[in-house]
Amino acid sequence: MQIPGVGTYASTVRLGDTLYPGVTNIGYRPSVEDGSAPLLNAETHIIGYEGDLYGKELRVGIRFRLRNETKFPSLDALADQIRVDISRSLEDFQKEGGWGLCI
Repeated sequence: MQIPGVGTYASTVRLGDTLYPGVTNIGYRPSVEDGSAPLLNAETHIIGYEGDLYGKELRVGIRFRLRNETKFPSLDALADQIRVDISRSLEDFQKEGGWGLCI
């Protein structure tokens, strides 16, 4: 398996028979890092999913790169950018009919 480079990506998440759009960040969380040694993280926001995922198997597929990882001047600025990322991923997901062949 190949890990994509550091950045933010439009993604898909398969949970059972349901495919969700997502936004996945792979990186070091520079806007919220606490000063300890940075660790590479992968975090996915599942658009439209509400519920408990503990103990469930899911698959995340990377669709395309949205942007480079960025250190934002504030958490509010980060939240604003995340909303833009979600909008772009969802728009493309809907336009492409759910990316069914992605994962």
